[in-house]
Amino acid sequence: MKRLIFIKQIKNNHLPKSLKIQNRSRNDFQCRNYLKFFLFSILFIGIFIQENPCLAQSLKNKNLIVTLLSAGQGDAIVIQTPKGKTYLIDTGPNETLFGGSFDAGKEAIVPFLKFNKIAFLDGILVTHPHLDHYGGTFTVLENFKVNQFLDSGIQTRAPPYLKLLLELEKKGVGYRIVKAKDKINWERALKLEILAPTKELYPNIEEKNNYNNCSIVLKLTYKSVSFLFTGDIEKEAEEVLAKKLKRKLRSKILKVAHHGSKTSSTLVFLMRVQPEVALISCGVKNPFGHPHALILNRFNDLGVKVYRTDQDGTIQIITDGKKYKIKTSKGN
Repeated sequence: MKRLIFIKQIKNNHLPKSLKIQNRSRNDFQCRNYLKFFLFSILFIGIFIQENPCLAQSLKNKNLIVTLLSAGQGDAIVIQTPKGKTYLIDTGPNETLFGGSFDAGKEAIVPFLKFNKIAFLDGILVTHPHLDHYGGTFTVLENFKVNQFLDSGIQTRAPPYLKLLLELEKKGVGYRIVKAKDKINWERALKLEILAPTKELYPNIEEKNNYNNCSIVLKLTYKSVSFLFTGDIEKEAEEVLAKKLKRKLRSKILKVAHHGSKTSSTLVFLMRVQPEVALISCGVKNPFGHPHALILNRFNDLGVKVYRTDQDGTIQIITDGKKYKIKTSKGN
């Protein structure tokens, strides 16, 4: 109430006594108008930031925020850039398309975005056309305007994915195919590199119909802090990348491939990445036994700190590009 009265006083040309200007000369009159404008601007900005805490955090801290949502047996990652843009990497499963009840878009992504007062998505990147990585996109499109959709362009006959591509066209969402060596310009302060899929893997993908190994692998770097997002790549893709890219794979934070399955996270690959932190997205008591004990032991032997959504809930990494801190919905 006091704030509104103060604004009204300024509008009505009634400043508080401490701010009244006694000299009525032309120059003083102009000075008073400038002062009123300055005070009103400060109040307006303060009110706006108070009503938009996400923007306030971005303006104040200029942090990169990466959130691995607790989205069942699938991947759903939210990227909030230092300048306030928002991207998704994968959108989790949608069991409702086949008579089930869980939809990661409805249960995890949309509530998170609305809670953080995010009304627009700058882009969605789907690593590969398996339903546990793109299912939530349908509900996201129903609730938010999306600027761009990116995938690897791999051919698939999966009816839900074909339906999704038609829905993207219907809503006027821009579509882009990305491949190894592409660079994505999300923001000047961020370096984004597409490391896979590589042409060496395509014959094997078509032969085995293995979409996991055609996953987009993305490295995101903010100053000295780097993230490696691996989709569901398996041993074959990891070995190709380890041999081809070597030190370029090195990243502080690794999104573990294929939900911690024993088909992935080979020792040669992890030795190239040398992560400090490993993030595993998997459902509680999932029928696949993810993450596998062998993989957990491997991370433990390498001294890598593991966070997993089935135990820690949603996992959030906040970094200023120099240091990072990790928060979880079920713990610290």
